[in-house]
Amino acid sequence: VIVLLTGIFVYLMTILPFFQDQGSRWYVADPQLTAIFSAFTAIPVALSFMVVFDQAADTLLYVFDWNSSKDPETVANHCPPALSALVQTHQAPKAQDEG
Repeated sequence: VIVLLTGIFVYLMTILPFFQDQGSRWYVADPQLTAIFSAFTAIPVALSFMVVFDQAADTLLYVFDWNSSKDPETVANHCPPALSALVQTHQAPKAQDEG
């Protein structure tokens, strides 16, 4: 989505009269190619952001699980109620001793 929006935004910017005037030093001869290049340039930026976001989310879930197992009484102090409810509804049931 970000890559697509970047390409569209750059294309819309390059069709402004400021960039279409051949006498301007900011003249863009091929707005489509510029938009495509900008979209491809946005790919590594978006991927880098998503890698950091994924790592942060995994870390938060790990810390939540660690806190739940080590000191369950303090979970409410450190975790928003919505996240606590969401994680608890998706946890696997605890194995019970059979004998």
